[in-house]
Amino acid sequence: MKNYTKTLLKEANKIPEKASIVISPEVIGRPEQGIGINITLDNQAEGSYPTDDAGWRQVLDNLSWMSPAWLCLTLPVEKVINRDGSINKEADVLTQFSYFCHWAEEHETDIVLMFPKNVPSWLRFTGLDSGSPAPADLNGYADLICTALGYFIHNLKYTRIRYVTIFGEPFNADGEEFTFETPDGIDPYLYYVEMHKVVRDALDRKDLRSVELMGPNSADVYAYIETDRNMNERKADLSKYVGAIDLHSYRMRFDYLPPSRHIPTCTLTEYVNDYLAPIVASIKARKKPCFITELGCMYYGKSRYGDNRGPSKYEAIIAEAELIIRGLNIGMDGFLKWVYMFNTQELRGHYHLLSQTEDGYRAKHNLYGYGAMCRYFPKQAKVLRTIMRNTDNLCATALESVNGDITLLMVNDHPSNLIEVEITSAPEDKIFHQIVFDNWETGKTTRVQKSENGKLSVIATPLSITAVTSMHVE
Repeated sequence: MKNYTKTLLKEANKIPEKASIVISPEVIGRPEQGIGINITLDNQAEGSYPTDDAGWRQVLDNLSWMSPAWLCLTLPVEKVINRDGSINKEADVLTQFSYFCHWAEEHETDIVLMFPKNVPSWLRFTGLDSGSPAPADLNGYADLICTALGYFIHNLKYTRIRYVTIFGEPFNADGEEFTFETPDGIDPYLYYVEMHKVVRDALDRKDLRSVELMGPNSADVYAYIETDRNMNERKADLSKYVGAIDLHSYRMRFDYLPPSRHIPTCTLTEYVNDYLAPIVASIKARKKPCFITELGCMYYGKSRYGDNRGPSKYEAIIAEAELIIRGLNIGMDGFLKWVYMFNTQELRGHYHLLSQTEDGYRAKHNLYGYGAMCRYFPKQAKVLRTIMRNTDNLCATALESVNGDITLLMVNDHPSNLIEVEITSAPEDKIFHQIVFDNWETGKTTRVQKSENGKLSVIATPLSITAVTSMHVE
């Protein structure tokens, strides 16, 4: 048994862990979009949105503070387009959609329009086991999509719709049913590619060429790998019809954590190095941007397995930030967190950043952490190579703005250790603000310093997101 003296801290143990980051001028990425947020208008958020202008001001003011680089709006199109092709202009979801589109116009923010996996009943295959079958009438489905986009772009003059996803999470058996199911004799993978061809041709005919398709919207890295393998075996080339390739990311955990019982996960190092990096390389070889269009952390729980409050844990947002940083360093073009607002009844996972209360809308603690990532990601940023030394618990990415400002985004994923970080090769004689999000801080400036001979020194607190930036900070 250790005696009292042996259990005392030695002087060396009292000194914070030390690490160094060298910012190289080498450009390793030019993300097309950046860091953004999902906003769902389907039944997953039913009852979450305001019905008066005061409530909408709160919702949009919080969105403005976050400053996402782009948005994904999930729209249940059958509530907007009637069976006869007419527009349901009185639909509540259309009003909600309009508020966010106007915000995007004002803030020059691109939109991904997502049509979820529930094809309107009059267009879907019937008599199948899945609740999310493929559309039976591809031309009819293409006409529906063109009618919606034509109304938004030509009639309402919305100019920020950049991409459209025409079926969410196909070929996904995670919900105990196979999505995009087709009848016997119709190969779902070939049919999925054919659907994109038909829709792409229809968009071109209807003067909607500015809108690119995006897919396959796979449920996670494992689903993307399976989908890509099946497509390759069939020589089905989705990339001919889409402008970007995307997937979702949920099943990761910090490297030092044990596996969870409720859902399989990978350590972040395994997730990025063994799965995500090869996926990104293969997509870049096709000369397409690569996006994570849903980002969350299911390690602490999800909708029906484990603790459904788990995705809103403070640790979850740190894991998500670490994946973003590591993803930027391997060439990812953008990220969209799931989700801004949500209805958490029926055991749905608590992924949301903005809560509805009796007194209006309240930012959850994690909104400030994710907001710090969004706010200090420069538009049209270049990703610079960073060289890390002496730590396994710190990850960082360096971003250069079009004006030459430098932002370093860092995550310390250790649950208890402070890390003293020396940064070198920063622009000389510039003022840098340090913005910290952790269990106590909510994305406020905690230190202002001037770089001396290109050197800075900061402390990364345990389980924290830190931005060190020479950009203007309000």
